[in-house]
Amino acid sequence: MNTIYTWGYAGSRPDDLKAFADTLGAAVVDVRYSPHSRWQPRWEGHELQMLVGFSNYFWYQQFGNVNYSGDGPIKLADPALGLHMVAPILAERPIILVCACRDVERCHRKVAAEYIQYETGAPVVHLPGSFAQWQGTEGETPRTIRALSLLQPWASLIAVGAKTMETRSWQTSYRGLLAIHASKAFPGEYRELCTHAPFSSALLAGGIASVNQLPTSAIVAVCMLVGCVPTQGLRPGEPEASFGDYSPGRYAWMLKNIVRIPEPIPARGSLGLWKPDVPVLGKLETLNGVLGQGS
Repeated sequence: MNTIYTWGYAGSRPDDLKAFADTLGAAVVDVRYSPHSRWQPRWEGHELQMLVGFSNYFWYQQFGNVNYSGDGPIKLADPALGLHMVAPILAERPIILVCACRDVERCHRKVAAEYIQYETGAPVVHLPGSFAQWQGTEGETPRTIRALSLLQPWASLIAVGAKTMETRSWQTSYRGLLAIHASKAFPGEYRELCTHAPFSSALLAGGIASVNQLPTSAIVAVCMLVGCVPTQGLRPGEPEASFGDYSPGRYAWMLKNIVRIPEPIPARGSLGLWKPDVPVLGKLETLNGVLGQGS
């Protein structure tokens, strides 16, 4: 299921929006009541259209706040019609709802996002103004990376692209490159699970025909961690729903740009988010394009 992102451009640069759209593979949906900016021409609708591409920019006044110029309560112009227009786009790719307000808690884009979420079950992620801040690179090298250890077969399900949400009992503020590590332990009950649908079919589609092909104690993929949202209200389709625990009170980690590592890299795992050691980082660096996602 694709994600609904929201973003406010106050204090930010157009390049930030372009970077978000390119990295997330998302369409930009302008939810201002009017796509004009009197004092900052660079935020004019036609300028944004040229920035992200004509096929990637949409202005839907239906999600605009009719009381944007006054002190009245937030009132969306015609959200039902807006949903009818945006739903086909969301079905194909993520969307970024764009408005001017810096504070999402006081902005109508949050109301619009929650309306779309209620109607579609899609997760919502509120992006910060700075792309570098979201990527976790402010004050650090652009090649910052963290790792997360998972038991098999869930690690390889991510690696083959069958699983794009990792559910956890805890949330994280980290955003950026994430190495997926297959833990050393591989209990018999989980080996048995691999022989049943939808696990067996998903693994087979990824070229894994036998449990013995599932690596352990190794990094099997690298991806971008782009969001962390409560599972409450999420309605992932199958087989995604079968690959996670979406009980209330948990969190879904949203993964994008998953790159499977052809030859898994041996590594010792750890609890929580952890930093790969220097030898492992060196091996990751040799993989063409993997760490380039974070630059």
